[in-house]
Order: sequence, then C-alpha cells, then structure tokens
Amino acid sequence: MAKMLSSVFKWILFFILLTTIIGGSIVGIYIYQRNNQQILNSPLVNIFKPDFKSRIKNRIIISPKLIGDVTKRFDKVPKNIQYLSYNLDTRRIYASKGISEPIAPGSFVKLVTSMVALDLLTPDTLLTASKDSINKEPTVLGLKEGEQISILDLIRSSIATSANDAASTLALGTAKILGLDITDYLDLMNQKVALMGMVDTHLTNPEGYDDPGQITTILDLVKLIDHALGYKEIVSSAKSDMENIQATSTHGFYYLPNWNGLLGIYEGVYGLKIARTEKAGYCTIVLSRRNNINIAIIISGAKTLQERDQTAADLLDFSFNYEKVKPLKITPLDLKKKYQIWNDLSSKIKSELGIK
Repeated sequence: MAKMLSSVFKWILFFILLTTIIGGSIVGIYIYQRNNQQILNSPLVNIFKPDFKSRIKNRIIISPKLIGDVTKRFDKVPKNIQYLSYNLDTRRIYASKGISEPIAPGSFVKLVTSMVALDLLTPDTLLTASKDSINKEPTVLGLKEGEQISILDLIRSSIATSANDAASTLALGTAKILGLDITDYLDLMNQKVALMGMVDTHLTNPEGYDDPGQITTILDLVKLIDHALGYKEIVSSAKSDMENIQATSTHGFYYLPNWNGLLGIYEGVYGLKIARTEKAGYCTIVLSRRNNINIAIIISGAKTLQERDQTAADLLDFSFNYEKVKPLKITPLDLKKKYQIWNDLSSKIKSELGIK
C-alpha cells in the first residue's frame, strides 16, 4: 500500500512540474509576442520563439553565373545610364556598363519587402493600414488608416503601381502581427538579401526611399531577379495591368495601373519592376520572352521616363537581334501614347483622392 501511495505521489509531482513548465512557456511566448522583449520571465521562451530566419530561407537558390564580355557596350545607350542586358536562361551577357558600381536601388527594394512578407505569412492574411504606413509620398495607393487589405493586394500595389503606402503597410502590418517592429522587419530583409547572395546590398527602408545606407549593384539585382521569379504572386503582379482592387467590407476600391512602360507595348514583356528616386534616377527591370528566348534588361540612372523606356526597348531589340529574333523598333510616339493614358488616369486618381 505504501509503495502504491509513493508511486501515485510521484506521478502527481510529475504532473505538477510538467504543467508548470508548459504554463510558464506559454506565458513567456505570449509576453514575447506582445512586447517583443529579448529577456522574458519564462526560461524556455527562447526554445519556443518562432525562428523567422528559417522562414526567410524559403526559395533560396544559387544564382547561375553570368557569362560573356562585361566590357561589351551598346552604343545607343546614353552615357549617364548603367545597364545590363542578358539571357535569363543561358546567362549570356549581351551588353553592360557599370554593373559592379554601387547604385541606389529605389523601388526595387519593394521586391524584397514582398518576398519577406510572403515568407512569413500567407497571401490572404489581412494587414491593417496604420497612420505611420499611409503617411507616404509621392506614389501612393491611397490607403486609409484602419483599412484591412490582403498581403496579395498589397504586393500587387507595391509591384505594379509601386505604391509606397502599400509597401509600408506590408512591412509594418506583417511586423505587428508577429510581435515585431520595423527594425526587426528590416533586419529580416537584410538577412534575406544576404541569403540571396547580394553581397553588395544593404537596405534601410521597405519602400525604397533614398538613404546613404541603402545601396545595391546591378550584379546583385541579377540575383534579386532570379529569386523574385520564384514567387508566383510577384510574377503575376508584375504582368498585371488595370486589375483594380475591388472594394470589400474591410477596404475601399483602388485603381491598379502598371507603370512598366513597355508592358503591352513591347511583345513578350511580362515584368518586372520600375523604380524612381532623385538619387537612382529613372530605373527599370524589364523581362521579355519571344521565340523561347528569355531576356532581362536592368537600367539605372536614366534622366527621364522616356529615356528609361526607350533605352530598355532598344536594348531588347539589340539582344533579340543577337539571337536572330526580329527587332520591334519601338518609337517615342509609341511610348507617348501610353504615357498619355497614364497621365489621364493619374489625374483622375489624384482628383478622387483630393491630391493636387
């Protein structure tokens, strides 16, 4: 009888101890998620704390090396532009200039912002626009404080329209759900950049605003392209145009044009991202597939919108011609017709948003 009582007593003690450990761990995790503290009451919280770094390792690949002559130039490119034209599949360089020199990434940063959000949460997760996330300029979707919008729609807005309030809501909204702050999110973005092999890149904000500490190179952007193509949500966003965001019970209606000047103008163009800041100039990453030839163009430092898009079109012609695919010879008039459509829509959107 005594042995039986002793055995029961041991099991009771074990149960109490186990309950205490589990309960303490749960409380510790709750405190971490609410306060994002590094030192908590539960001694086991570090065991159960989510490993966000493991999540951003998703879809990491080794980018194949480029091949060919990096000194080969295309004489129609203005001297102020740094550029690269290459084959996405064979990795052959057609022409390049300044691809190892530091540049401001501008809104190319939004590709990384989008990747990290998709690594951490599902595309249908609703994020809340805050006062801090909507107080942005110059390009905005027009989000209102308190609106809840899906990660997918925020990515579409960040990629196609390059909306800064959408990119900010992606970062701040994702961070808030996970009990993090913006510095934590930026740290994850820089860890992602390092994992992708972008050794000369550092990011300081999720929108792409100019900052002395925010730099990249065209060679690093090649690796960014390789990884961005592994996210179907980014690829679909990059080739969408006027697939507007319809109003729901949690947010209003938003126009969603695509500011890629060659989309719908140059045959086969399906992406990827435009950028524009004072330091970066007019920049673009253009992808085009014709006759099973897949070509990427990266341009940084153009002085005008038309110079950016005309140069990209000329580089595509030059590269496709090398592969014996007929050049399309896009003219300034072709581009101006599209710009007029943009200007009309932009005026309409600004009027509806009350922006002068």
